[in-house]
Amino acid sequence: MANNEKALRLLGLALHARRLEAGEEPVVILCRSGKARLVLLASDAGEHTLRRAENLCRGKNTPLLVAPDGRKLSKREGDLNMEALRQKYTPEQLTGKLAKLAGLRPTDAPVTAIELAADFSWDKVPRADIPIPEDF
Repeated sequence: MANNEKALRLLGLALHARRLEAGEEPVVILCRSGKARLVLLASDAGEHTLRRAENLCRGKNTPLLVAPDGRKLSKREGDLNMEALRQKYTPEQLTGKLAKLAGLRPTDAPVTAIELAADFSWDKVPRADIPIPEDF
């Protein structure tokens, strides 16, 4: 089974166990209550949805990945172009780098999402924005 399939199955289990919300309105409610720990947006999310998510997250100390200078990441500015990241890193390498930035791992060594989930704890994730280094 591919890692993507495993990750999707884990998300499905979390949804079934009511540890995950999907859809704009349930996520808005969680953000406003301060209970949201992570907000994932579809790659084709509109500008309004992106702005709304950013405002909700910033208001409740839910971390955002931001540019090195602290500004929000932008497709228009060419920040974190996914195609460039795919050419530069394997999925495991990218997961390891992001896990280190989020405080989940001591190093940026490659790791699968399944391996990362084994010892995951929200207590390790900072409540402040997470800047992406310029050399990322």
